[in-house]
Amino acid sequence: MAAEKYQRGYVAVKEEGRQEGLQEGLQEGLQEGLRKGARNKEVDMLCELLLPAVGRGFVDELRTLLGNDELLARLDPNTVFDLRLRYGTSPEGLRQAIRDRLDQA
Repeated sequence: MAAEKYQRGYVAVKEEGRQEGLQEGLQEGLQEGLRKGARNKEVDMLCELLLPAVGRGFVDELRTLLGNDELLARLDPNTVFDLRLRYGTSPEGLRQAIRDRLDQA
């Protein structure tokens, strides 16, 4: 009888720990998802700022080559805005300025 009681207690504690671990994992997953979602929105904003001036092909190339995190780390929206002011009438000049900026970063 004592062994059965011990076994039931052990199973109950094990299940409680499993439930706690599951909850912690879900919370961590949700937080990571929110961080990635915010990062993707920043990249989308950056790309939308670039699109009219350099074209979708160039933006897609940047995202493919660098990925979202690296693109944001190396090219911030303020820099893009400044470059667009300087080279806005010349798409090729803007593309080259962006390439140069990415090489420097």
